[in-house]
Amino acid sequence: MPGWQGWDPDQRRAAWELDRSERGWVVFYGPYTRRFYAIAAWPSPFPLVLDADGTTELRRLMREVDVAPGLAQDPRTA
Repeated sequence: MPGWQGWDPDQRRAAWELDRSERGWVVFYGPYTRRFYAIAAWPSPFPLVLDADGTTELRRLMREVDVAPGLAQDPRTA
């Protein structure tokens, strides 16, 4: 019986690829919840954690935050 590393390999790969392409975000897949997560990797007034059923939805949420006043990362620190 495979360990947790064998669960949802396609989703884990998709999260890894999104993580590598999204500067300023840490992206991962939760095999227990079967959801994708993104955590802002820049200083913000509160922890900024997004979650979604898939990478397309997660990327859309990330873009919304990227343009939200007061939440977006400072381009000088990116």
